[in-house]
Amino acid sequence: MPQFQIPELLVPKLNLNEFQIPNMKIPEFQLPRIPHTVTVPTFGKLSGAFRVTSPFFTLSAQAEVHNTTTSANSPEFVTSLSAQTTSKLDFLVFSVIADSRLLAPEMKQLNLKNSMKVNHRFLKVDHTNELIFLGTSVEGEAETRANLYTTKNSIELQNNLMVKLQRKIWMQSGTAYSHRLNIPQADFSSQADLVNNITTEVEAGHISFTSTGKGNWKWTSPNFSDEGTHDSHATFRVEGPIITFSANNRINDKYLKVNQAMRYECGFLNYATLQIQSEIESQRVGRSILNVKGTGQLGGMKVELTGSHNARLNGRIAGTVNNEISFLAQPFEIRLLTNNEGNVKISFPMKLTGKIDFLNNYGFALSSSVQQVSWQATGRFNQYRYSHNMSAGNNDDRIEAHVEMNGDANLDFLNIPLTIPQLQVPYTGIKTPQLRDYSLWEQIGLKDLLKTTRQSFDLNLNARYEKNKDMHVIPLPLATVHEALNKYITFFNKYFERGRNTALDFLTKSYNEAKTKFDKYKIQTSLNKLPRTFRIPGYTIPIVNIEVSPFTAEMPAFGYMLPKEISTTGFTVPFIGFSVPSYTLVLPSLELPVLHVPQDLRTLKLPRFRINSPSNHILIPAMGNITYDFSFKSSVITLTANAGLFNQSDIAGQLSVSSSSVIDALQFKLDGSTSLTRKRGLKLATALSLSNNKFLGGNHDSTISFTKRNMEASVATNAEINTTVLKMNFSQELSGNTKSKPTLSSGLKLMYDFNAPKYGTSAKGGIAHKLALESLTSYISVETSTNGNIDGVFYTGNAFSGSLDHEANTYLNANGARSSLKLEAHSKADGLWNSEMKEILAVEASTRRVYAVWEHNGKNYARYTPLFTTTGAQRCKATLELAPWGISADLQIQATQPNSFLDTASVNQIVVAKISTANQKVRWKGEGQIQSLSLSHDMQLSNEKSKSKFDISGSLEGYMDFLKNIKCPISEKSLWDILKLDVTTSADRKQYLNGSASLVYTKSEDGYFFPIPVNKLTDGFSFSIPELHLKAPSPVLSTPEFRVPFTTLQVPAYTIDLRNIKIPQTLNTMPFDVNLPTLPKLRFPKVDVGADYITLEEYKIPYFEVTIPEYQITVSQFTLPKSISLGSFHVDLDEVANKIADFDLPTITIPEQKIEIPPLKISLPAGIYIPSFGALTGSFKVASPLYNVTWTTDLTNKKDSFEQSIDSTCSSTLQFLEYDLNVVSNYKYEEGMFVMKTTGSFSHRDMSANYKEDLTVSGIRVMDNTASLDIISPTFTDVHVRYEGTDRSLSGSVSSPSAGTLGYVVEMDTDILTAKVYYRTRSAPQKDIDILKSEISFKKPDLIQMKFNWKEDAAKDLLLGLKEKVPKMTNAVYRYVNRYHKEHMGLEISAATLRMKNIMQNNADKAYTFAVKQIDQIDAQLRTAASETSGKYQEMKVKAKQLYQHAADQAEQFDYQRMKAKLLDATIDLIEEYHKRIKHLIDSAIEFLKTTKFQVPGLSDKYTGEEIYQMTTEKVAKNADLCLSKLQEYFDALIAAINELEVRVPASETILRGRNVLDQIKEMLKHLQEKIRQTFATLQEADFAGRLKQLKLVVQEVFQKVEEMVRSWQSKNFEDIKIQTQQLYKDAMASDYAQKLRSLAEDVKKYISQCKRLSQKMFQDLSEKLRQLLLYVKALREEYFDPTTLGWSVKYYEVEDKVLGWLKNLIDTVVDWHNKYVGDLADSVTRLTDQVRELVENYSQEYYDLITDAEGKGKQKVMELSSAAQEKIQYWSAAAKRKIDEHNKQVKEKLQEIYEQLSHSQEKLISEAKRLIDLTIENYSAFLQYISEILRRFEQITAESIKPYIAVRQGELRIDVPKPFDWQSIYQMPQKSREALREKVELTRTLIQQGIEEGSRKWEEMQRFIDEQLATEQLSLQQIMENIQQRMKT
Repeated sequence: MPQFQIPELLVPKLNLNEFQIPNMKIPEFQLPRIPHTVTVPTFGKLSGAFRVTSPFFTLSAQAEVHNTTTSANSPEFVTSLSAQTTSKLDFLVFSVIADSRLLAPEMKQLNLKNSMKVNHRFLKVDHTNELIFLGTSVEGEAETRANLYTTKNSIELQNNLMVKLQRKIWMQSGTAYSHRLNIPQADFSSQADLVNNITTEVEAGHISFTSTGKGNWKWTSPNFSDEGTHDSHATFRVEGPIITFSANNRINDKYLKVNQAMRYECGFLNYATLQIQSEIESQRVGRSILNVKGTGQLGGMKVELTGSHNARLNGRIAGTVNNEISFLAQPFEIRLLTNNEGNVKISFPMKLTGKIDFLNNYGFALSSSVQQVSWQATGRFNQYRYSHNMSAGNNDDRIEAHVEMNGDANLDFLNIPLTIPQLQVPYTGIKTPQLRDYSLWEQIGLKDLLKTTRQSFDLNLNARYEKNKDMHVIPLPLATVHEALNKYITFFNKYFERGRNTALDFLTKSYNEAKTKFDKYKIQTSLNKLPRTFRIPGYTIPIVNIEVSPFTAEMPAFGYMLPKEISTTGFTVPFIGFSVPSYTLVLPSLELPVLHVPQDLRTLKLPRFRINSPSNHILIPAMGNITYDFSFKSSVITLTANAGLFNQSDIAGQLSVSSSSVIDALQFKLDGSTSLTRKRGLKLATALSLSNNKFLGGNHDSTISFTKRNMEASVATNAEINTTVLKMNFSQELSGNTKSKPTLSSGLKLMYDFNAPKYGTSAKGGIAHKLALESLTSYISVETSTNGNIDGVFYTGNAFSGSLDHEANTYLNANGARSSLKLEAHSKADGLWNSEMKEILAVEASTRRVYAVWEHNGKNYARYTPLFTTTGAQRCKATLELAPWGISADLQIQATQPNSFLDTASVNQIVVAKISTANQKVRWKGEGQIQSLSLSHDMQLSNEKSKSKFDISGSLEGYMDFLKNIKCPISEKSLWDILKLDVTTSADRKQYLNGSASLVYTKSEDGYFFPIPVNKLTDGFSFSIPELHLKAPSPVLSTPEFRVPFTTLQVPAYTIDLRNIKIPQTLNTMPFDVNLPTLPKLRFPKVDVGADYITLEEYKIPYFEVTIPEYQITVSQFTLPKSISLGSFHVDLDEVANKIADFDLPTITIPEQKIEIPPLKISLPAGIYIPSFGALTGSFKVASPLYNVTWTTDLTNKKDSFEQSIDSTCSSTLQFLEYDLNVVSNYKYEEGMFVMKTTGSFSHRDMSANYKEDLTVSGIRVMDNTASLDIISPTFTDVHVRYEGTDRSLSGSVSSPSAGTLGYVVEMDTDILTAKVYYRTRSAPQKDIDILKSEISFKKPDLIQMKFNWKEDAAKDLLLGLKEKVPKMTNAVYRYVNRYHKEHMGLEISAATLRMKNIMQNNADKAYTFAVKQIDQIDAQLRTAASETSGKYQEMKVKAKQLYQHAADQAEQFDYQRMKAKLLDATIDLIEEYHKRIKHLIDSAIEFLKTTKFQVPGLSDKYTGEEIYQMTTEKVAKNADLCLSKLQEYFDALIAAINELEVRVPASETILRGRNVLDQIKEMLKHLQEKIRQTFATLQEADFAGRLKQLKLVVQEVFQKVEEMVRSWQSKNFEDIKIQTQQLYKDAMASDYAQKLRSLAEDVKKYISQCKRLSQKMFQDLSEKLRQLLLYVKALREEYFDPTTLGWSVKYYEVEDKVLGWLKNLIDTVVDWHNKYVGDLADSVTRLTDQVRELVENYSQEYYDLITDAEGKGKQKVMELSSAAQEKIQYWSAAAKRKIDEHNKQVKEKLQEIYEQLSHSQEKLISEAKRLIDLTIENYSAFLQYISEILRRFEQITAESIKPYIAVRQGELRIDVPKPFDWQSIYQMPQKSREALREKVELTRTLIQQGIEEGSRKWEEMQRFIDEQLATEQLSLQQIMENIQQRMKT
């Protein structure tokens, strides 16, 4: 582009006075000629390099893009990338070379070649690929090789991929994998080679996938080796409508051989076949052969599946297992058959074997002629055998079921006697006694029960039902059903033909479309394998006897895919210019096309239905004969049972059960018979008897008969139980008949006698129950009674008795029902309890009312222990009455239950509800008392004529004298005295807490009434609706004469004029009858209904009164019908009964009944009445000796206004809680405006307040609003708040005599809006000091003038005044709190704090003194014990010699072996006892850690030791994590500041980036944080209880070993033991293990020393490197970065220094810790090794001499030990006292520190408040200076067109906005002016941060210097800041 220059423009100065714009001339200039063509150079070469260098790692990378085109017709581009690294660490050395080549030879094809190579010590990767775009195809090939290898191991992976696209997709992939592994340390080696080839082809109409794999492997380990080969082949093919899948798998291994094959073929919606073959063989397990074959055909509707499995097992389980299954499903037949058979031998441990034989076969057949199921199972384990055979079947002749079970068992092992040694129950001191030669067979009682150890059983069950060929004819209108079915079948055929034609059209269309595409792409479809015929055989529908003809249809054929052509889009490759053509692919698409359309589909019809013999009845088979046989045989019992039910001339049934057993209780005989006789009626007789049993007997007889005139039934049952303990007789009788009237009577009687002399317990009593039912057609009466009693004696000798008496009766007739219930119960036990209960319930219901009464009375006495007895009484009564327009309910509950601990315990509850049309009232009152504590409540809801009310109250009373015992340790006063309860009550009186709430609505006598116009006549009244004007239809309605259906009511014709409706005084209803089919007739009499219009003075509205007198409805006599008719269908019940038996149903007649209807009166208002609002009052009261409060609120309608008031009063012994509150608001609407007036007052001991507000609102505008709040407080200060608002002004102020006034004023004149914020000082209350003042003027038509004035020192003076008053404010609050504290506590706060400190110090001194005394006592005791050791030892030595001499004298009389045995047994007992103590100690420690809770200061709850440890570690972890997170945040802020900055080092190409410098520090912090988290996580996972449990197990093992060693000594003497021990030690020290142990100790010591030196050097290097890095970062920041440029403040330097110091301390601490503890560990290991060796070698003989006191060494050693013990005790005592003294001093220092903090808390509060005020003043001043500078600078650089509208002066801002205002002129500021303004603002902010005051000489000088620097326009912002810093330093 040519260069051109715009000439200079001169903008004339604007005349602001006359606002004239002079003419401005733009000089002429000519644009140069611009060329219309563009020349772009070709791409050449682009290269880049990247290098990273460090002391331990160097990375060098190069990248290049090169245009290597040599001929214009053959363009070529090459891209390459390489990277190499060098490092002292081998695993960081690698090289990567990658290149990509894009070329188009002769522009005939496009080649893309890529290659990449990666070389590493352990890894090599080589990848090449090539993609060729030809004219009609695309070919691609890729090869990848990867090698991972070490010295002795290698892994190689190779993959070749070829893809070709040419109207189809062809892809071939080959993958090879091999590895060679050798691990000498584990003696493991492995090698494997795997090859897999995959070929995929997708084209039109064809999809194929083939996968072939081969592999071999070999691996060895110390105990196992294996080698083998594997071959697999899988093929998947989709061609036309057929899908084929086949797979083969072969494994030939040393231990496993597998040969598997599978084939699956499916024709879509036609057929499917499946075949599976599997053979698996293993030398150690056996051989398994599986064959599965399945077919399914949709045309034949047949599914068949067969399978077999044969297994031969080897090893511990040897034998054969065979399984077979066969399944067949086809129309009207399902068959299932399974066979499972096995014969195996199992080898168990301890050379035990078991032989198992089993057989399990299932069979199931279901067809139209046969239904059969069977299950056969046999199992045998050695000599134990079990088998069963179950079958059930159904055919044309019978239904039968058979069950057979048998088994054998040998129980000879029970004869083997058992011996159980003495055992100790864990964790207890209980020992089980030793059990010798205990026989389970004889001593448990199995011998008497089973008799023999050879047990067997045999069970047989047969059930058969022989079908009867006779049929019962049931008449049904089948002809009508057949006709209806015929219509529906014809109708359905039409719809079927329509659907058939539609389906044919759809199939034909789909077939034509598919054929077109198949022909286009020449695709053949194979349909030969597809069966095309669908068949359903004919069948007959049972019962209705309808035959359905066979159905045959040819099926259409469907495929899966249609060919679909896909074309890609051609494009031109940039830079190359090669045009890639469009490629076309023909691929299959899943669309389910139609391949064949049946020829006979157009003539297809549904099967025919044929009715063989149409008739109007169905045939039901008659009942046949049922037989049942059961038998069970065993060595204990033989049981047989036979039963049968036979249908002959009569129906008869028989039952016979007999049992014989060696047990007398199991011998019995049960006989029963039943018969149903159908001659001369119907009679059922049943008899059952039980005999031949020693303990049980009984019989049962029952008869039920139905004749033509009578129905009679009787049942009698008797049962008897006779045992040595219990004797019982039971009898039951039931009889009933319908001779004169239906009656039924029943009686039950049970007598029992229980006597157990062995336990001294007996009981005797009886129960009797009677029931009587009597019924006529006019009433029903039921009476029942139950009586029972019991007398007996407990095993303790206490006699007891009880009785029960229950009576109930019910009577029901047409006019009502009544029922009563009575229950009395009594229970008594001498000296234990005595209880009485009586309950009565009576209910009466009629048409007039429902009335119910329930009463309950009870008394009880109980004596559980001599210390606890209780006596109580309960009384409850409830009544309920329901009547028209009223309900009444009452419930009373009274209960008392005092006892030995509670002299008084009672509850009283009363619930009353009365609801009527005049009044409604519900009340619940209750009271409960326990000792002197009582609680009561009362709730009432009522609605009366004048008001509605809801009251609720509660009271709690009790003694509170215990408050005198609760004392404050600081004030030494009781809580009673602190609360000053003596002012209102005394301790010997009951205290109370009463609460109540009430809500009352007072109804208004005024309202709005809209009456109905009524004219009262002499014989009635009439009313009209004058507003009703009906034109169509006419207001005159006429009804013709008609008769109501099913009644005799004839309604005459009526004419009604809606404009004048007349109602007579008496309305007469005509008598009529209601006749419903098959129901009795209802007769309604004539009724005179009265209607009246009543107006009374006591009622404000008139009403209509309707009176209905009492009348009766008559129900005529009714006979129950004996036939049922439904349309044309008729059933005669007598005929049905005659078919069943020779009798007729009895005739039942219900006589005439009369139903009484009570009178009813209804009152309806003669209009609509809307009442006015009255008054709503709510109150809440709380009363107690301590606190009393009353709240009352009221909302009242005073006709012309509403008045709301709130009144609250509080009194208390705590005088600071007392107050009085009174608020009254009046709401009025007058002269179109809403007026509200509110006055309120609040009084308190320390302050009072008065509030007043007047509000006037017109529409939504506030016309006038004034409010005032005056707070008068001699304790604090007075405050006055004023607010006044009108439609033209707003003002508000807050004033105080001690502080002054703060306010605001907003006024709106016609053209001026003024506002100001001001304050007045206390010295000049009439002078306003303006903080901010503004004025907006609209006087000029073309300008809006805005003016803002402020005083910079006004707000500062206001805050300084507030700062002066902060001490007075805090002192006032402190004096207020201190006054009430002294009033109630008796001392001031300062004195209380001092006393609390003294008390805590005294407690600490007492604890210190007590601890010192305890230490002295323990010291003295230990010293005494140590000093007496030598004397005790001498005494023991003398006594031992005497014992030895005495023993030598009597040596001949003693058995040394017995003595040694006793000694060793005592030693064992001692070891066991010590073991118990140690175990108990560890268990106690575990329990202590888990259950014992501590109260930690500062925590509200108690926690166990484990919980405290967990909380402590979690807290420390969180704090450490938080500390590191904060440190990370500081570094993140640092990183965010310099992360994106880059600095180029002068005279070099090196670029220093902030992110690279700080990455190492960031990673180190993350690593440190993770290590700390892991450390605390490890600490948190510490389980002390688990460690103690492990210790307990170790201790237990040690004691077991010691006990075994002592027991081994029992067979040896002392010298043998001594020699054995010495020899054992010598062997151990001379063994290889001891030598290895010594060598290991030396090695450990050497390794620890080397580790110490290495880690010390590493930490020193790390510390030095990190210190140099941090210093380098700091120097780099000071050299190249200015903190002001990035907005850093002084805090940055502080954080930086702290971080550097913290890191240095951290590294030094780690180094010191490592040096210390690693050195200590090495020294400890060395010292421990030497001490152990010295202890074992040097002191073994010394300790032996000590025991035997050889040469007096024992005494000398004891004296040395005593002296050493005294020295240790003295050292320990001094150390303990020293530690306790330190803790005592620390506690006192902490208490003094807390006391000082509390004492100076007020001064700290005052100083902090002053500091906040100073900070606010400082920020306010800085803000004003910043704003002023911005405005001044904005005025200077603003465009000339804007300057006349803005003026800025000291404390003033003026803005003139022209009309209309051109907002675009604001944005016409030049870009340079904007940049200068931004730089000026940033530099000014820097001066403010440096603390230079505005207006000072230095400020002015620096401003001029900044302007000079900016005027040059040559310097950057950073350079100007550096110049300013230099200028300020000089």
